[in-house]
Amino acid sequence: IAIERPGPSHTTQSIRRQSPHAEVHSRFRMQVPPSARGRCLNMRGTDISQWTADLHRMFEEFPHVTNAGSIGIGDGGNEIGMGSVPWAELVRRLPESADCGMPCRTATTWTILAGTSNWGAFALSAVSALLAGRPEVVLQWDAERHRHVLEAMVRDGPAVDGLTRRRELTVDGLSFSRYIEPWEQICRLLAGLPK
Repeated sequence: IAIERPGPSHTTQSIRRQSPHAEVHSRFRMQVPPSARGRCLNMRGTDISQWTADLHRMFEEFPHVTNAGSIGIGDGGNEIGMGSVPWAELVRRLPESADCGMPCRTATTWTILAGTSNWGAFALSAVSALLAGRPEVVLQWDAERHRHVLEAMVRDGPAVDGLTRRRELTVDGLSFSRYIEPWEQICRLLAGLPK
């Protein structure tokens, strides 16, 4: 499972494998400079390859080793798993200011898209706990516990918000109260289930 892990962007070879359409190949070559191909880019198109481990290799080689599945969770297009979505489709849905070279080429068996990657991970953890017959595990993680972990990451990490680039108690530019709303809704749903 890769949760918001950047992976390498597309190359001309990965675009050819992903799409048979010559117009997609041409558009890729025109919009993505060679220096941005095969690199780990953040959502702003900045090359972060030197700070990113080659974890994508595990996901790219995994299908050749075992028949087990993999899961990618992302929110911006540059994460491992986004290679499951055609490059042209991701670029079409990105904001105009986004870098067309940023989408990751690494596919996963299942890809969870979410407004914030953590929200996708929240949903996956809740479903996993429910399927295991252990919803109480999720309910132990109340909003205050989440806040405590985020405060420690900001204070001791030093974690910074990926969107604002500031060391603050926000996630992807969202205040903590807005960020934690989906989790609280998931917990209300789980708490309301029959025992």
